[in-house]
Amino acid sequence: MTHSNDARPKVVIADSVAPDQDVERRILEPLAEVVVVPFGDADALHAELRDADAVLGCYTKFTVDMVRSMTKCRIMARSGIGVDTIPMQIATEKGIIITNVPDYCIDEVADHAMALMLSLVRRIDGLAQSVRAGTWDYRTVGKVRRLAGLRLGLVGFGNIAQAVARRAQAFKLDLLVHDPYVERKTLDDWGAQGCELDTLLSQADIVSLHVPLNQTTQHLIADRTLGLMKSDAFLINTSRGGLVDFAAV
Repeated sequence: MTHSNDARPKVVIADSVAPDQDVERRILEPLAEVVVVPFGDADALHAELRDADAVLGCYTKFTVDMVRSMTKCRIMARSGIGVDTIPMQIATEKGIIITNVPDYCIDEVADHAMALMLSLVRRIDGLAQSVRAGTWDYRTVGKVRRLAGLRLGLVGFGNIAQAVARRAQAFKLDLLVHDPYVERKTLDDWGAQGCELDTLLSQADIVSLHVPLNQTTQHLIADRTLGLMKSDAFLINTSRGGLVDFAAV
C-alpha cells in the first residue's frame, strides 16, 4: 500500500476515461497524494481504498466489501452520469458523499439512440449486408417504414431523453413519455403525451430507455413488459444493460 510522508489526504483513482491521468494529477497533486491503481486489479484497489480520503472512478464497479473497508473516505466521485457502479446504500450509511457528472455525453448518447432508430426503422444494416453480398433487393429485409407519424416511447425524460426528443421531433415522430418525476407542464412544452409504462409499451412503435439502473428498474423490460409491446416494435437501450432481461428477449 502506498503511504504519504505528510498529512495530505489520499485520492485513489480507480480508472479514467482518458488515456492518462495528467489532468487529475495537475489539479490534485498540489493538494493531495494521488494513487493510480491499475484498472482491473481488484486486490490492489481494495488495499488502496482502505485509507483513501477520496475516490475517483468511471467504469470500476466498487463492491460492498470495498466500501465497507474504507475507514476515512469522505467522497466518491464518478466521472459519468450513472452511479450504479457504487453501492449507494452502504456508502450513504458511512456518510460518504457521492458525486457524478450529470451533463456527460448527453449529445453523444442522444445521437447514438437516434442513429439506432434510423438504422432499425429504415433497415440500414440489413440492406448494407445485402449490398456487401453483391445483391440489391429491398424485399429481403422486410417492411421499410417512414419515421413520420410513428410513436416514440421515451422511458424516462431527463436530459438525454429530452435531447433525443429534440432530434425525434425533426423526424416528425410523436412522443410518448413515462416519467413519474416530470411535471405535466414540461411534457406539454415538448408536445409529449405522458402515460403509464404499460400504456407506453403497448402503443409505442419505438421504445427508448433513459432511466438509471437501480433496484426498481432492474429488468424493467422482462417477460411481462415485453409481452405488452407491439410485435413489430423496436427496443433501444442506451442506458444500462441491467434494465433489460436478455433471457426474456
